[in-house]
Amino acid sequence: MSSGMMFNKNQAIQVLNHNNMDIDKIIRYLVEKPNHVIRYVDENDTEWSFTVRRRCHLFLMAKTQFMKKYEAVYSSPK
Repeated sequence: MSSGMMFNKNQAIQVLNHNNMDIDKIIRYLVEKPNHVIRYVDENDTEWSFTVRRRCHLFLMAKTQFMKKYEAVYSSPK
């Protein structure tokens, strides 16, 4: 993924699958560790960072090494 490519939620989910992780599993882990970030690499060696944010919903957030800010991948009620 180059800095010019758009963020795609499916790509983030594929990275989790590539690393034997799923949305529910990573959310459970991250909720127990506030402000924690987990990093995975995709099949192209692009580094992805995942974290959770809590507002009116619980959000799984992701970004690549080329992105300046996290984007929501998944949300659920708290």
